[in-house]
Amino acid sequence: MSIEVWGMDPGAGMAILRRDGRWLRISVDDAWQPIEMDASDVARCLLSGGMSPLGIHFGMIEDAIVACRRARRLVLESGDSSDGGLRRAIAMQPPNSSSERQALATVAANLNRLDRFFRLHGQSGEESFRLMLELLDRLEARSTRQKILEGDPPLAELFGMATDVLEKVAAKDGAPATASPPTTAGSHREWGLRRLSNIQLSSLALWADGDSDPERIGRLLRLPAREVEGAITAAMQVLGASGDALRSAEIATDCRQELERRLDRS
Repeated sequence: MSIEVWGMDPGAGMAILRRDGRWLRISVDDAWQPIEMDASDVARCLLSGGMSPLGIHFGMIEDAIVACRRARRLVLESGDSSDGGLRRAIAMQPPNSSSERQALATVAANLNRLDRFFRLHGQSGEESFRLMLELLDRLEARSTRQKILEGDPPLAELFGMATDVLEKVAAKDGAPATASPPTTAGSHREWGLRRLSNIQLSSLALWADGDSDPERIGRLLRLPAREVEGAITAAMQVLGASGDALRSAEIATDCRQELERRLDRS
């Protein structure tokens, strides 16, 4: 199903898309999430004077959004906001170096893992997509591409960047307030498990269930071993227990029950 980038105002950070007769707006103010428009809204955008008509088609809406985000940045950097400059910026989407192609291939091959990673950290589908766009933006920098290509392995470096993106979002939104921990052992563990992210709970459940190491747990969760190690370390800190102390069937059961409660609420 084709989607048309009907027009764009790079200065305002906004573009108008059209698909199956429906009008959609994407903008930096809305975190580039598509919002439906009616004909009167489109007319007002045209009257604002900054909208350049384009009529460029993409196969998927995700491709159109990425193209508009990059085109806006290129136009602002070059200072060429003419219709021709904007068209050239949107057309300049394919990777222009072998390092960018290889780095993008690493991302493309792991989109499902990245989506799972972000969702296990409590992000919605839309938030996960937005965070993946943030990762793609970082690939614009040559130093970032080289980090992925020279990483050992490249996947570990990629998920390290994904963690950085998550931390940036958390710092921007502000960490949720937490109450003081209870004093009894059982209630303290329950309190601690509720503070863990989904990925930390999943990693801890498998850790507590037997003698699995981070490598094996990572294979089961389809996550880098480094992420699993970090998740288990965080659980140890929150629960105030050593790794060996957390290996028990009771803790594994508590972790799974907490994950089931979260699924029931979602």
